[in-house]
Amino acid sequence: MKYIDDMRTRSKLVTAFVILALFTGAVGGIGIFGMKTIEDAETRMYEKTAVPLEELGVVLFHLTTLRTGYLQITYNPDASIENTVAGISGAKKIIEENITEYAQTILSAEDERLMNEMRAAYDKYVVFGETVTDLVRQNRRAEAIALGNTSPPIVSSLMTAVDKLLELNIKAAKEISGSNDAQARTLIVVLIAVVAVAMVLAILLGLFIASSIAKPLGKGVEFARAVADGDLTRRIDVARKDEVGDLTEALNQASGNLRAMFKQVHEGVQTLSSASTELSTISRQMSQAAESTSARANGVAAASEQTNTNMGGVSAAMEQASTNLATVAAASEEMTATISEIASNAEKARNVTSGAVESARQVSGTMDTLSVAAREIGKVTEAISAISSQTNLLALNATIEAARAGAAGKGFAVVANEIKELARQTASATEDIKSRIEGIQSSAGAAVGDIGSVADVIRQVNEIVTGIAAAIEEQSVATRDIASNVAQASQGVEDANRNIAEASQAIGSMAQDVTEVNQASGEIASSSAQVLVSAEDLSKLSEQLRVLVERFKI
Repeated sequence: MKYIDDMRTRSKLVTAFVILALFTGAVGGIGIFGMKTIEDAETRMYEKTAVPLEELGVVLFHLTTLRTGYLQITYNPDASIENTVAGISGAKKIIEENITEYAQTILSAEDERLMNEMRAAYDKYVVFGETVTDLVRQNRRAEAIALGNTSPPIVSSLMTAVDKLLELNIKAAKEISGSNDAQARTLIVVLIAVVAVAMVLAILLGLFIASSIAKPLGKGVEFARAVADGDLTRRIDVARKDEVGDLTEALNQASGNLRAMFKQVHEGVQTLSSASTELSTISRQMSQAAESTSARANGVAAASEQTNTNMGGVSAAMEQASTNLATVAAASEEMTATISEIASNAEKARNVTSGAVESARQVSGTMDTLSVAAREIGKVTEAISAISSQTNLLALNATIEAARAGAAGKGFAVVANEIKELARQTASATEDIKSRIEGIQSSAGAAVGDIGSVADVIRQVNEIVTGIAAAIEEQSVATRDIASNVAQASQGVEDANRNIAEASQAIGSMAQDVTEVNQASGEIASSSAQVLVSAEDLSKLSEQLRVLVERFKI
């Protein structure tokens, strides 16, 4: 049965029809053979019984003619001898021809013996007749009559021989007819048996082939209904190598492929959900970092304003000191006070610039953290983009597998289209997030550069203020010998004035840079809020995908 189940459906049908054709040919062959046999038997019966009976009948008929002629010659003086003899001669000729033909159809030794007896009796009767005819022609009628009275035994022996031959041939005809009837009955029985076997075999073959096709197809229908209801764990247990086996194997492969794809989609949905959650967390951290950066930038701006104000006071004092150098001797006490004030302001400036350096360093570190977070978000968006591309590819594969499954895969095609649309929306949202993250990275990079510039300027200011403090200290020492060092003090005042102007300009630039940092922080906060919204949309999409995937049992 396994070998038959593994046969191709075409081979099964061809084999069944060949077997039926062979039985049909056997029925036809047996019928033709039987008809030929009966025809031969009928021909044999005709040749061996009907023809001899006909010949014996002719002999018997003309023996009567012969006997009547001899009786007329013997007992009827008015009869024409010549005419009667002519009739007798014709009858004798026919009798002898039929006896000769009969001799060619002898069936048995008994037939031959009886034919010889008939021949001898006939010859004896012919001699009797010729003798009577000669006596009558010699006008010896009385002797002819006397001789004629002795003819009954001769005639009786002749007729007895003919009757026996007739009985023998009739018996042979009955035997041949019985044999023909037996052959006909046997042929009918054989034909009925062959036809019955052919019919039973045709019914069995039809039932077997129908069962071998209908049963696995029924399992296939149950499988298709289960898959249409979302059960992708079902399989068709049909181990065959025919077209039905190929179909069930293809359905099993399609179900396995769909199950694998939905598992991948399910894993991708989990990854997408985790990524969207992580993206939301990172966007909140970015927003908080941007707010912190903005607050620190505001502090740096305020410190810069204060430093700039102080630098203005220092510059005015230095100008006054330069103007009053001509009257150094008279204004030494005022200069000492002024120098003390300058030293105090320089110390304040140094403290402010030190705080500004520390604030700039903290802002720079925050912006570095923000840049790293932006790169991490970029990686997350790339992963989301890859997941959406894989989801779209899986949806396309699902559409192809559904198309292969035909009518049973229409449900998969609808789900695959929904997954494809969700993958497209995911890709669009991811691309939007990616573009916003790139904007954040660009702004963060610019902010880091600006803050670096601000830090450099603040460090320069710090160095200048330190130099100013040192110069003031030198001036404080030089007041003990002010006369000899007036020229040097004048030059120092000019240098200090120039350095203060540069410091004031640098602090103004730093204030502008801090303002730009503050603006960049605001933009980062705004972009982080947009990223958070996009992450929430992405989370909703992942939830929709999860609901769709959970409709299927994998």
